Amino acid sequence: MTARGATRGLRATAGALGVALAAACASPRAPAVVEGAARFDDASWDDGLAVVSVFRGRIRRYGVWRAAEVRDYLVREYLDPGDLTKRDRPVGGEVPVVKANRLLSFETGTYGYRLMGSFFFHRGSGSLLRARGSCQNACGLVTQSWDAFSGRLRSDSYWEREGRSETSLAVGDDWRFADELPFVAAAIPRGARLRVVAPMAAPRSIVRPAPPEPVEAGGIGIGDLCEECVAPSDGLPPSGEAVPTTVAARSLSVEREGRTTRLVADDGTVEAEFLVDPNGFLESWTVRDEQVFERVAIFRAAYWELTAESDRRRVTIR
Repeated sequence: MTARGATRGLRATAGALGVALAAACASPRAPAVVEGAARFDDASWDDGLAVVSVFRGRIRRYGVWRAAEVRDYLVREYLDPGDLTKRDRPVGGEVPVVKANRLLSFETGTYGYRLMGSFFFHRGSGSLLRARGSCQNACGLVTQSWDAFSGRLRSDSYWEREGRSETSLAVGDDWRFADELPFVAAAIPRGARLRVVAPMAAPRSIVRPAPPEPVEAGGIGIGDLCEECVAPSDGLPPSGEAVPTTVAARSLSVEREGRTTRLVADDGTVEAEFLVDPNGFLESWTVRDEQVFERVAIFRAAYWELTAESDRRRVTIR
């Protein structure tokens, strides 16, 4: 196993699911705590059932706060060791993982957004093995992919001068994708220094031309700048022109108080805050000037079997 697959250290205890406010928002039909610790190596995942969490809150887009919903799906799976694809019927030798999928949806007038991040964490070490992200909106589609074996981040964007691009990102334990953090923040040691890369589920390509000198840039959220406001010259050159590429990243420190984990910039600004419940599952979070979410439902079930119209009540609790 290469890159992150062989790492230890910070990710050895990764698996707690992070974020910000209280269980008071939970409905009587949605218990505040699901049995079983939120560690990826915990035996409670062995029953094959998923933990589904529903969050409601607000996200800032085009300078306006919008109502939004997030659904997190976490479940044990097995990946083929060769291509890291799912194996429904393990025969031995597969890689045991916890899959963490996040769906974010919101509307901006007639312009809808659907974003998804998909992360696969090794159950033993907590290392991130595979990550996928996509943003669908009324204008187009952007997808990003990364895996620990290749150490390559690949992007396929609808937007002018982005298109298909890739860069090397064979990173260590101190590098994290922004939308990976809700699933691992509570397990990262207090005092750790992180390099936080833009979210995999992003409205624009996160692969950018490499500047002559390293630049401290990037954010925890998806950003509040409309896609059309980014000048073509800010992107990659036309297809066929080879230039060095990179990803933007920010240095942040981890602070913790009780069940709350904060990511803090060098000037003391709290960029994000995550709160977990007593079992380690995400309750709420904030991203500075962009996101505020609280959990309204959590349950453990085989969600892929709950496809009847009557099952919608599990995720539409008000």
